[in-house]
Amino acid sequence: MKYSALLFDFDFTLADASEGIFQSYEYGFSKMGLPLPARDAIRQTIGMTLPDGYTYLTGDTDPGHRSEFHDAFVAMADKVMVPNTRFLPGAAALLETLGQRKIPAGIVSTKYSHRIVDFLAGLGKSDLVGCVIGLEKVKAPKPDPDGIRLGISLLGAAGPVLYVGDTTIDARAAQNAGVDFAAVLTGTTAREAFSAFPYVYIAEDLPSLSRWLFREETDGEEEPRELFRTATEADLPDIERLGAAAKDTLTAAGIAQWDEFYPTGEDFREDIRAGALHVLYRGGRLAAMAALDEFQLPEYREPDWLYREERACVFHRLCVAPALQGTGVGKDMLRQMDRLARSLGYGAVRLDAFSQNSISLRLYESSGYRRAGTVYFRKGKFFCYEKKL
Repeated sequence: MKYSALLFDFDFTLADASEGIFQSYEYGFSKMGLPLPARDAIRQTIGMTLPDGYTYLTGDTDPGHRSEFHDAFVAMADKVMVPNTRFLPGAAALLETLGQRKIPAGIVSTKYSHRIVDFLAGLGKSDLVGCVIGLEKVKAPKPDPDGIRLGISLLGAAGPVLYVGDTTIDARAAQNAGVDFAAVLTGTTAREAFSAFPYVYIAEDLPSLSRWLFREETDGEEEPRELFRTATEADLPDIERLGAAAKDTLTAAGIAQWDEFYPTGEDFREDIRAGALHVLYRGGRLAAMAALDEFQLPEYREPDWLYREERACVFHRLCVAPALQGTGVGKDMLRQMDRLARSLGYGAVRLDAFSQNSISLRLYESSGYRRAGTVYFRKGKFFCYEKKL
């Protein structure tokens, strides 16, 4: 495994403390004379700070009320939190496996440290983690990177570090700290929500995360069958190779579309810096890539767009590995991009395709995209397409 240390969120990542959280929320609301929130609504606050959770449920931003709720919650949590906390399936086994391999592990949470420390001590598992960093040990809560950086320092990690969490708050914290992120779908956050952030893997649960982490030790198991995520600088070599292969394939087919002027390595770098470029890996190899943003060239004023009332994004530079064309990768990539756009609040997608590239035209038309008009760029005629999400 390439990581020198792993850091974990706690609630809904390693453990389920929801019953204690429910009881503490209900006590706090009752003490303040407020209607009790539904438990499903409370569940959505797990991972937030207590004042932010209160505001999320009530809309009340009054500092005094936020503080009053915090104190009431803590008073009840001191009684019910630890007895009502359980490891999630596979959590103890994963931490034990890391320990056996001398890979240090730690916890970075918005929970108070003593609750996690007491929980581990009660199970006789204190030795499974090298540090526990709770809310009281940092200057600011996640997504501020202070907790992760402190964890890296305390663990003495000299190489790459992976942060594992179940919310987009965790994903943003990892991004801010400059470390790799792996998501587990054991909380309330949907898989699609993580597409807006850099990640190396999304696991259904901790056992599947463990299998991925130690895949090199399990009969040479390959990378996850399919992985769609936001591109990072580390992907640039793969991206530039795919771009070059696509140019060569188009040229050999007599399609004068991509050339030495477009797209360039700098185009891809700008996409990555903007968080716009997304990649699809299959079997550990880059299978497709595309960018998503709101930039529309002046020529986009010409087509007869049908969905003008919708907030629209634009797909750029969609590219499928030449060896995988005709295998369904292109359609899969479009489905992933459509899903991502929908999760970001867009109601429609726009794009353009070179009129001589019949493969691209068939792909878009068979994927539900409607031809909206014709524009002309440096290379000639392009057809514009749109799709309502």
